[in-house]
Amino acid sequence: MVKIDHFIRSKRRTILLQIKADGSFVVRAPMRADINKINEFIKKKNEWIITKQSEIKMRFLQRQKMLESQEINSENKVLLLGEKISCSKKRAELILWYKREALKHLTLRVNYFANTFGLKYNSIKISSAKKRWGSCSSRGNINFSWRLIMAPSDVVDYVVAHEVSHLKHRNHSKNFWKHVAMMMPNYKNQHDWLRKNGFLLDVAS
Repeated sequence: MVKIDHFIRSKRRTILLQIKADGSFVVRAPMRADINKINEFIKKKNEWIITKQSEIKMRFLQRQKMLESQEINSENKVLLLGEKISCSKKRAELILWYKREALKHLTLRVNYFANTFGLKYNSIKISSAKKRWGSCSSRGNINFSWRLIMAPSDVVDYVVAHEVSHLKHRNHSKNFWKHVAMMMPNYKNQHDWLRKNGFLLDVAS
């Protein structure tokens, strides 16, 4: 059986298995759940757990190597829209710079897509979100993570098109995805790139 790193009992009703960002395995179970039933449940999910742990640990190691490489061999190079450019700012200054660049570029792209497809938004803000590239509220307020500005320009456009489409379709219905495809016919390529490589978009701490 796989190694359990954290075992937590609570008032929850069902057993939950979690693989955290560093690959550690967490089991959350009801207070009175029988330990044999918990072990049987884990056994059934054994293959999924091992596969998921391997994937996450590999991604974690790749990201650590990438960040170390930025520190040691960067030669003051940073990513902007998928391209390496010279920049000698420290981390705090670099993030502020990224936020300014993100606001400028993303405002231009939101305006382009919104105007082209006859849609109106309320505001654009830049956040420090790590797990959400963008969001659009029911009031038309659009938020983007500053980390997005590090991605290639077509990937940035995909996220913009995604959030602008929410101005018309609030959910992820078939009509929503049709609207995204109307804006970006090959959006699935950018979606896949972000899913596979998004964890690399960060700066060394």
